[in-house]
Amino acid sequence: MKNKSHLLQTIVAILVVFSLLFTNIQSALAGQGQSAAPNAAGKEETVRRDYHPETGKLAFLGAQPGGEIAVDDATNPSFGPSERAESMLAAYASEFGIRSVRDELKQKDIRQSGDREITRYQQVYQGIPVMGGELVV
Repeated sequence: MKNKSHLLQTIVAILVVFSLLFTNIQSALAGQGQSAAPNAAGKEETVRRDYHPETGKLAFLGAQPGGEIAVDDATNPSFGPSERAESMLAAYASEFGIRSVRDELKQKDIRQSGDREITRYQQVYQGIPVMGGELVV
């Protein structure tokens, strides 16, 4: 009887260790997402996606060093900074769980940094700012 109990405890302990090990490996891999797709110019676009280790939700989306994220509408020469940022949001907001850019994001400011435009948005819920809910385009 003692041998069976000891064997069962050993098996359970091994399963727990493997389960924890697998969870840690899976979490580490989730934070290394990348996807490659051709952009409008036909060049390969590499988008870096980082995921929150605990929730598995998208936490960051950006270009690889030296890369670019091309969205056709964002390159429209007649668009101003707001329209370009909104084009980028239209393409990727759903990955962050944003269903309606107009209802869930409020533009905070637009800054020029060299040849880059930086547009900041605050996430809102029924007009109330969400703590920690900031999106930068």
